[in-house]
Amino acid sequence: MNPPTEFTPLKDSHRRSSKLRRAGSSRRQVVFEDDHIDMDGSLKAAVFGFNDGLCANTCLMIGIASASSITPSVVIASGMVGLFAGAASMAAGEWISMTLQNQAEQGEIQKERLHLMDFEKDEDKNLERTLKEYGFSDNTIASLNKDMTAQRDTEMKLKLHVKFELGLDLDDERGNPLKSMTFMMLAFSFGAVIPLLPWIPTWYPGPLAALWLSIFCSLIASFAVGYSMSRFTDEPALTTALRQVFAACVAIISVWGIGALYGLLGGDVSQVQG
Repeated sequence: MNPPTEFTPLKDSHRRSSKLRRAGSSRRQVVFEDDHIDMDGSLKAAVFGFNDGLCANTCLMIGIASASSITPSVVIASGMVGLFAGAASMAAGEWISMTLQNQAEQGEIQKERLHLMDFEKDEDKNLERTLKEYGFSDNTIASLNKDMTAQRDTEMKLKLHVKFELGLDLDDERGNPLKSMTFMMLAFSFGAVIPLLPWIPTWYPGPLAALWLSIFCSLIASFAVGYSMSRFTDEPALTTALRQVFAACVAIISVWGIGALYGLLGGDVSQVQG
């Protein structure tokens, strides 16, 4: 008789799916928990920053070009300003929002701790109702209350209340504002520089060609980001990629139309003087 395997059926299914997603790992034992991604906010900041830099700067340059006679110096200046101003503002916004989120979560945890000290019975009843909503049986809830009463572990009780009532976890590290800010700034800058590439003097093919190349590079980058992001979702890679491209196309067409309308009405940003 073969000895029992190390993994339970559930863990073994995770192990097999993990191996399928990892090239060259068919002979390597992979712990199924390693498949999870870090959700501390850095991934969101990187993806959002790159997409925002790519789309915002492309639209800015196209809007300027369509509202004028495609003066290269004006288009390049607008792209550079968009890159630096956007990266600075997005980084500042990410740091502020992440800091406030952490402070708000800590404030809610502290409030729950005080409620357990002042209104313990009411909080216990509230937790019982919440656990029932999650599908726990009355026997399980009674056993849980008995264990907490016997151990008199206030931190364990606080963890349960925070987990099921607030959706937070005391053991999880809060997102790092500085780390998220850095990811946001770098990702935005990287995305914003892509539509600028065709306007580099050594590669510059002419104003109209450079404009179309900016659009083409931005759409290819959008497709690549959408395709790579499918690793973190259950959607097909092509669906995620085409959704990214569609969103970029809508933004580009809208800005081009607004810029062209401004030009038709007699405006020309290349002639604006201070």
